[in-house]
Amino acid sequence: MIMIRQRRYTTGVDSLEVPGGGVDDDEPHVAAARELREETGYAAATWRDLGPVYSLNGVADAPGRVFLATGLSRVGGDEREVEGISDVLAMPFRDLFARIRRQEITDNESLAALLLALVALDRVRSS
Repeated sequence: MIMIRQRRYTTGVDSLEVPGGGVDDDEPHVAAARELREETGYAAATWRDLGPVYSLNGVADAPGRVFLATGLSRVGGDEREVEGISDVLAMPFRDLFARIRRQEITDNESLAALLLALVALDRVRSS
């Protein structure tokens, strides 16, 4: 999994998150590909739409969409400095689980996206 570390002024902490961002007039999958490249310098060979998420549904209509990008390759052209991203990390699932247990990943959109990815990749059992 590719994660980014970004300073969040609202909380005053560095946040470990999945890459993501806003959708302008683009289709969501076009925006997802753009954000992945801008934030990490990676491109994906395949994309899978994992569906919608509503992170603020109790207070705002702020829908998001989660995509699973696979077949990643480093293409460069990232805009990390502009985006305020201090680090891009590639990590196996076991490291993700350990970071979640240690409460190093606390961003709700990232946690939802990671769960959707784990389910889509059949890494979570229902029994």
